Amino acid sequence: MRLLLAIALCLGPPLWAKEIALSFDDAPKPSSPHYSSQHRANELIRKLRELEVPPVLFFANACAGKDRAQALKILRRYREAGHLIGNHTCSHVQLTKVGLPAFVRDVEQGEKLFPQVGQKFFRFPYLDEGAPALRDAAREWLAAHHFRNAPISIPSADYVFSEKLSQSIARGENIDYEKVGSIFVEHILDSVARYDELAKKVVGRSPRQVLILHEMDATVLFLEPLVKALRKKGWTLIPTAEAYQDEIYRQAPKNFNAGNGILSHLAAEKGIAQPYFSQAALRRKLNALLGLTPHPPLKAFE
Repeated sequence: MRLLLAIALCLGPPLWAKEIALSFDDAPKPSSPHYSSQHRANELIRKLRELEVPPVLFFANACAGKDRAQALKILRRYREAGHLIGNHTCSHVQLTKVGLPAFVRDVEQGEKLFPQVGQKFFRFPYLDEGAPALRDAAREWLAAHHFRNAPISIPSADYVFSEKLSQSIARGENIDYEKVGSIFVEHILDSVARYDELAKKVVGRSPRQVLILHEMDATVLFLEPLVKALRKKGWTLIPTAEAYQDEIYRQAPKNFNAGNGILSHLAAEKGIAQPYFSQAALRRKLNALLGLTPHPPLKAFE
């Protein structure tokens, strides 16, 4: 028995642990046809609590909307509910478009408006780390100011669902929320499975995965079936800050493929083929379901 215990300790954590954490970008979003900003936040807090989801990370754009006081109030609500707030720049500026000085000012403004408690997490808007010289300068500045880069490992494109639901409401279409929710869950489970398989090729194991979601309508509407489906597939939800203890998030690849997360980034470094995801195909599929265009439904992963 002691020998078996010693072997287990030497082996460390299981290679296929299937642990996943949720993160929510672009918080808080403005009001929409489905939710006011405050109602959306209340619903998300309630669902996370009732589903017993461990503390997540919200990446905040504290001054992206018109009502800054309301935005700060919502972010405080998330923190009071036990979740963490990360910096996503104050107004969601894209490094490649604005350059380093403007980017740095926006990060600093976000931290001034809503300072982080404890470890400071940062996520690049659009997951855009910039071209080599710009990227390296941004990484150096973030490290010097004690920010930890918080990449994702699994993309989701959940925002496409919110976009299409809003378009459908604007056109007065009847929405079959059950069908949309089924596609939402199926789509994200497919992405989780594909990127977990990629991880096994890239790092030889299933790391503590970080799934990117957005503080948007569809994600809040369909959070319950998504979480239940993940658990049914054998995934254990863990605190997002705990997921970032995995060594893969300390890697700093030198190529241009940051946009789909760290696993995609590392795969490109090693010349390993990655899952191909077509947002156009996903939009066509939702258009067909929601009566927005006559296109036939297609699979998002082609």
